[in-house]
Amino acid sequence: MSPNAVQSAVANDEAKFDIAVLRGCLVVGAVGLVVFGLGLFAFIPPLSPGAPQAEVTEFWRSHSTSIRFGVVLMVLGATLGTGIPAAFAALVRRCEGRGSVLAYFEVQLGAINFAFAAAFMVFFGAVAFREQEPATYQFWTDVLWLMLLGTPFLGDTQMVIIAVAAFRDRTRRIFPRWYAWYSLWQAFITAPAALVFFMPHGGMFGYNGGMSFYFIVGLFVIWIGITTSVCWHAAGRAYTNDQAIPLERNALDQALAMESSTV
Repeated sequence: MSPNAVQSAVANDEAKFDIAVLRGCLVVGAVGLVVFGLGLFAFIPPLSPGAPQAEVTEFWRSHSTSIRFGVVLMVLGATLGTGIPAAFAALVRRCEGRGSVLAYFEVQLGAINFAFAAAFMVFFGAVAFREQEPATYQFWTDVLWLMLLGTPFLGDTQMVIIAVAAFRDRTRRIFPRWYAWYSLWQAFITAPAALVFFMPHGGMFGYNGGMSFYFIVGLFVIWIGITTSVCWHAAGRAYTNDQAIPLERNALDQALAMESSTV
């Protein structure tokens, strides 16, 4: 470590974390997202936004049990998934130091994102709980996919936060620079998913379309896999830096003491 890096590490001493806990959060969060995805299979493939009410009604009534089971899995998955933003926030704080505003920003977005998803899943379970009017089924089908696909900015902003923290981190290099650029690209390329709000008849950018569903969801799954791996190794780098801090601090203290004695 350079002297500047040592001083930064010492100043950031309170931002240390337990590597086992952080990696545990990553594992729990990744498992949660898998469980959420398994629950979502109850609604896949998505019906077309322009599907007739009779088709939508038949889907909900013939899949009532699987939908309710899927809702339970999605609520569980969203709960466990909060481990991901928790790990993000801890690593962002390691990049910026104690008092990191970006870390708090990350925590807030993660809480909103997953709490938002878990709370709304209950409504879909309630719709499947007993028979509804055809218009009700159609309305909640729209809500489901518009909520899941049409609000990419919650996740995109988290990607941008990680990228900004990585670029600002000039001493520790917790996140690799390529990952920061990759996260910015991911945020940019998934933002057009919000176009689903303007596609009531379906199409490529409708919530059952090739771009808004298959392409963007596929990119998100890939990003989550890469991000979990990057954060796993980033935790290792941060832990190695923490182990070096006491040794470097002692060397710095000795150098300052010698300088003071000569004066």
